[in-house]
Order: sequence, then structure tokens, then C-alpha cells
Amino acid sequence: MLLTVMSYTPRFLGLLGAVTIILHTGCIESDSQFCSWGTVCPPGTVCSERYQGCVGQEVMTCSFGPCSHPAQICNDEHRQCIFPIQISLCDEKEDGAFCVPPDSEGLHRCLRGVCIRPYCGDGFIDDSSNIATDAIEATEACDDGNFASNDGCSAACRQEAGWDCDRAEPTQCNPGPLRYRPGDSLALPTVGGLVHSVGDVLHTPDGTLYVSFHGTGGDMDCFLARSTDFGDSWQIENLGRVEGDTASPRLWLLDDGTIGLTAYETGSPKDAHLRLSDDGGQSFGDWIRLSGNEPNAVSYLGASCVAFTPEGAWIAAYPRDSGVYAKRSEAASASSWALAGEFTIYDVERRGSAVLTIDGTRVLLATDNTSNIMEIYGSEDDARSFGLISAIQSSMVMAPKRFHRSATTGAVYLCATGNSASYDNGTVQVFRSLDGGVHWNEGTVYLSGLRQQASTTIGCFIDDTGVYVSYQEADSGEMRLIVPGDPNSCGNHLREPGEMCDGQDFGVNTCLHLGYGGGSLACSNDCQALDDAGCLPADYPTSCAFIDVPVDRQHLIDPDGFGSMPAFEVFCADMDTSNPKTYLSLTVSDATHNSARYLYTTPDTEVRCEYTKILFADLPNLILDGRDGRFATCYGNGEYADYTRWDAANSCTLGDPGTMNIDLTGTPFAVDLEGGVTWNVNGYLPEGQWHANAEGTVIDATGFGYCGGTTPATPPGLRLRFR
Repeated sequence: MLLTVMSYTPRFLGLLGAVTIILHTGCIESDSQFCSWGTVCPPGTVCSERYQGCVGQEVMTCSFGPCSHPAQICNDEHRQCIFPIQISLCDEKEDGAFCVPPDSEGLHRCLRGVCIRPYCGDGFIDDSSNIATDAIEATEACDDGNFASNDGCSAACRQEAGWDCDRAEPTQCNPGPLRYRPGDSLALPTVGGLVHSVGDVLHTPDGTLYVSFHGTGGDMDCFLARSTDFGDSWQIENLGRVEGDTASPRLWLLDDGTIGLTAYETGSPKDAHLRLSDDGGQSFGDWIRLSGNEPNAVSYLGASCVAFTPEGAWIAAYPRDSGVYAKRSEAASASSWALAGEFTIYDVERRGSAVLTIDGTRVLLATDNTSNIMEIYGSEDDARSFGLISAIQSSMVMAPKRFHRSATTGAVYLCATGNSASYDNGTVQVFRSLDGGVHWNEGTVYLSGLRQQASTTIGCFIDDTGVYVSYQEADSGEMRLIVPGDPNSCGNHLREPGEMCDGQDFGVNTCLHLGYGGGSLACSNDCQALDDAGCLPADYPTSCAFIDVPVDRQHLIDPDGFGSMPAFEVFCADMDTSNPKTYLSLTVSDATHNSARYLYTTPDTEVRCEYTKILFADLPNLILDGRDGRFATCYGNGEYADYTRWDAANSCTLGDPGTMNIDLTGTPFAVDLEGGVTWNVNGYLPEGQWHANAEGTVIDATGFGYCGGTTPATPPGLRLRFR
């Protein structure tokens, strides 16, 4: 046989790879077929103009699983099997253009040269406002064009907590501000009836709370309050003083779990000192002097801060009246500061300081001045030298108190505190950087209006659980601690039980679902109501029969035509006939959701069907026909598939029940249990039971007999209600 063989790479190389064309200038096998579009199908296959490919008996097995049709080929980029015609359908079409391949349900979309069914990860948000897609894919809150989680948009195309995501296509997500609102305000015990000044607050990963403070009057010792039950009870320890009275105790959690307490002595020379605890604050080592020989005194408002450097050395910083100083120690402990270098960060009065090592390379140091500016310094040489990398302008003089790097998003947060001259507007603000401290957002006011005691400081701690604030209340003199509110609460942008919405999370609700023609919903401040002011009016057909689109796909309809019930999405089938049918699309379908199992006698007669759509038997009255299995995939003995139904659990084997699950999650409906819908046990020697969740969206049933089972007691179908 003489053949001329030539290979070329088409424009869709990434989809199919190089294509070999056989120019039949010689002999070929007589069983081969020549296709009108130029393909030669080998023996055992035939040309399929419908699919623009060769069809045989075998299906391809791809890296993501087997194909379902012998004419399909693997497409790894989209992780789908496709027909060759799905490529030609997108010739000269832009991404996002809709297309209709043969034997495909609903409209598809051109994506990178392939007419593909919308899927989570394609970079297009397929939600309820996009009525050109079917409901299985119509639940995306975001789509960032990949299959990964922990990047703001999950592998299931749901927005993840702690991220801000836009509505671009593909979705762009950035780590968001901490969403936890202030919760309880706890009163801390006093010592000896004295009024004390709060210094700082610390929350450790095991849930322990620490608050440091110093006495006033004749009792200027440092004290540490410790609670292991989130503020219900406290243990208070007197940590003593340095050489003279001691003030502004600050708390620090180091990378190895050590707790550091820094403070300064109020008498001359007002040096900064450090004590360390390696047993969770139960005991502390001796005071270690941090400062010495610098001009002027340590600023009492700022105290000092400590941390480990990337190489495991120590870095400490403390503000003096002439500037902020930093020290570094190569030693394994912090007892040899005399060996460390020392330098002035900036020659101006400072009130606050915070230090943090991030990404294992950079050390950040924050300071403030009297011009409503906080400055961020960075070190790339393990804290041997620092340079100014950014400045943050605030509305009042803010003292930086604490850095935090989120383990979830990698964002860096800075908690800062400030107050007015009259001490009646104590403010806690949180700033966020997405690039390691180079750029910062405008800041989020976490708390304001705190009335703290004059000349006292506000403590602030921040971690992935939220923001903790300590202060001394002006009127009562009490030391108070404000802890984060429940993260599973209104304001965290995640809709949870008891909430109608939260932020941009509206569940299945959209303007379209509410009967409008589009637009944007908003959520009330208490998460209990939808704000439809941004929705647009619309006029919808009353059934699929009034839709002049000869393609089976999702449509929005208003069955009564008067607006007494919300418009909702249905799947219109047989749209190219004179008798279209209306189906409800289910958002989940597998072995345990929207499935029914039937057993006739022996195990080889078992069949299980999984349903994706259910026929409306009476659309205006919202009655479904669970007997329709058109959109069911059945496994097992197909001879008995007609005996299964979506809404019943039947079996012909005593003691081996059939099962049934109805799951309306993701639809606007629930089973109308309040209207009297129920199930009965029927048949010969029947047994069975059923139960529903509180909303009526999930029904489970079992049943058997000879034959018998659990079936709806309200024929001819199952009645729904809006929820």
C-alpha cells in the first residue's frame, strides 16, 4: 500500500496536538471510509458528519476518566470529553459566545476555541442571572478559572471566608479584612482595690487569654491576668517591678510559643526590659535589660516589642523620646544584648512600635510620629539594617500595636490604636497589606468611641480569630477586654442558618428568582432581609409553550402571570415540538441525593436511579411527577428501572428495603408539608418510614413489602411550596 503522510499542527494544538493527514495517493484498506470533510476513518469505524469524527465501538479513556461516546476525544484543558465539531463551532468566535453542539443539553459557551458546557473553573460565573445555562451549573458565586481552593474562590466556585472577590470573569480575589465584629465586653478583676492601667492583651492558639497591666499610686508592679475559659474566671500574678516602678507592660507571642513581656522602668534611666515564659505564663524568668546608653528616656506610651528573626536571632525595638531603637542578638537567648547592634530608626518622638517576621525573609517594624503617620520599615538582612518601605496616613495619631500574618490568605494586618485629646474617642483600626508591607489599604475602623481613662493606653491583639482590645474604662475605672464576636455571625459575608443573606451571599436568591428582570440584590445590616431596590422590572412567559426558542434549556417563567408567585427557573424540554415539557432542575444528584433504589427479588434485580430533573405535572399548582425518569441515570438491572420513582421507596423483598432521597437544596422550593403532603406505606405486608428536615427541602424514606413500600399519599404528584 502506497501512502503519502503529512503532519501539521492546527490552531487548536493545545486541544488535540498535531494532526496527521493521509493523502490517499496510493492504496488503502478497502474497509476504510473517506469522510466529506477530508478525514479517513480506519476499519471498524464510520464517518459521522454530525460529530465531524469517526465513530466506532470503543470509547477513549482520558486522564480524568472515560468518555461516554466513541466519537469523543479527550480535552485535558477543560477536563471534558468533546466531539471534534465542538472545535469548529467556535471558529472565529470570542470566548463567552454561546453555541449549541449536537446531542447536548442546554446551551454551551466557546472557551479557548472549544464549544464547551459551562463548568466550575471555566472562568465564567454561571449563576441564576445567566438563564442561558442549566441549573446544575447555575449556582456559582465566583469562578476564577482554576480548580483550586484556598485562593478566595473554592474548587466548588463558592467564595471563601476571609477573601474579597469581584464579579469579573474570571473572578479576582484578594484577602479581605478580618470580618469578625466586636463581641462581648469582659470586666477584669482589680488587685487590692487599686485602679490599674491596662497595658496589653494576648490570645494564644490554645484559646488562653492574657491581659497585662501595671498598678498606680504606690503599687507600680506589673501584673498578668490569665484566663483559660475565655474570660469566665481569671488568675492574676504579680510579676513585680524592675528597679523602680514599672509601666506599659506589653505581651508578645514568639514563634516557638514563648511568651514575652516587655515593660519600662518609670525612674531614671527609664530603660526597657524583657521577661520570658516558656510554660504559658505560669512563670517568668528574670528581667533582661533591652535598652541602655541611648539619649533621652523610653516613651511610656510605646514600651517595646520583641520577635525572632528569620535566622533565629532576637530583634527588639523600643521608642525613646528621640526616636525608635532596634537591637539584635545572635545568641540563642535574649540575655546577651550587649553583643547586639543598635541603631536609630528615626529621630522623632514615637509612641508605638510593632515588629514581625514574614515569609521567612523580611522583618517589618512599625512606628508612628505626631503627624498622623505610621511608618513601616523593612529589613532583608535578618534585622541587621532597616529601610523605610511605606507610610500610612490615618485620621488621628495612631500607635501601631500588633502585626499579624494570616496563615490562610498570607495577608499582613496591622492593628493600631488612637484617641482624641479628651480620651473619649478611643479608636482601634486595622490596616491590611497584600504585598508584605509595601502597600496598605486605607484601614478599617474596628472600634471607636471608647472612653478610656486619661493617659492610659489601649491594648490590641490580632490573629485569625479576630481582634482583641483591652482598655481602662473612664467612668467606672474598670479594666475591660473586648473579644471578637462569633465568626459564624452576620457580617462575615457567609449566609448561615437563621440568615436570609450576608454581604453578597444571597443563597439561591437573585433578582431573577424574585421575579425581576435582572439587577443587583443587597442585604440588610441585620442579615434578615433582601433589599430589592436595585432589581429591574420584567415580564415573563407563563410556561415553556410561550417561549419561541427551539432549544432545550433553562428559562425563567411566571406560571400565574400575575406576580402572585415569584418567577423561577425551569428547564424547557422538547422545545422543537408542539408539546414542550417543563422540568425542575435539581442542583445535586448522586448515589445519596435525589436517588431511588428498587429491589425486585434477588441482588441481581437491584436498580438505583439518580435524578437531575423532575417533570412538572401541574405547573401552576407546583406539582411534580416523580414517576418521570427521562432525566435519570440508572445503575444495575435496567429491566426494573421503570419500577423506581423519585418520590417513593419500594421493594419486593421482605426485609431489604428500597430507599429514596429528595433534596431540593439550591432550588427556591420545599415540599409542601405544611399543606398536607405526606407519605403512606402501601402494598402487601408493607413496612416503611419517612422523615423530613425542618425546612422540608430534604426527604428520606425506606420501604419494602411483597411488593410494597413508602409512596406519596397525595397523587397524582408531589406538591411544592416556595420557601
